Amino acid sequence: MTKRNLIRSNFITTLILVVGFVFIIYIDSMSYYEYAKKNTEQLSEITATNVSNEITKSINQMVDVSHSMSCNDFFIKRLMNRNSYNYKEDLQSYLSDYYQSYGFDSVFLISAMTNNYYTQNGIIKQVSPDDEHDIWFYNFVRDNRTFDVEIDTDNLDHSQINLYVNYRISDPNGKLLGVIGVADRFDDYQNM
Repeated sequence: MTKRNLIRSNFITTLILVVGFVFIIYIDSMSYYEYAKKNTEQLSEITATNVSNEITKSINQMVDVSHSMSCNDFFIKRLMNRNSYNYKEDLQSYLSDYYQSYGFDSVFLISAMTNNYYTQNGIIKQVSPDDEHDIWFYNFVRDNRTFDVEIDTDNLDHSQINLYVNYRISDPNGKLLGVIGVADRFDDYQNM
């Protein structure tokens, strides 16, 4: 074999090896890209499912706590007997206990008799059919709802959007005593 043939065969061998390596690297890179893409899609699906589960869990807790409060004899008896000595303080204290136990943004009760809007901080206002922000209460009562879930602005900070769970409180004969519930900041759900 001549020197020229040797150079040519070495060149062809080297070229075949380089092309082979480039092909292997290309195939490996494409495989890795597809694998990464598939894993990213799976991770996105898992994350979306986890966020959905967390939101559902949180809303279910809000519904459960609101329902529990609406059936609570303490609230029912206090609303039926407004003349008790510490009526307002008792309601505020009990709402405050729920607020501290569950960490909601607000825990509230609206008396159908007095229209007082109680929270964990005391009476914040009286609801009125003339107040656009209170229409939900009168719609709730008019439609004879047992409960509902609403997104609305905060009663004190109208720039803040909250998720509200409202439950009807009735006396043993079914007469409306008020609406009780909890609220969480909608931002909390957006940050999940």
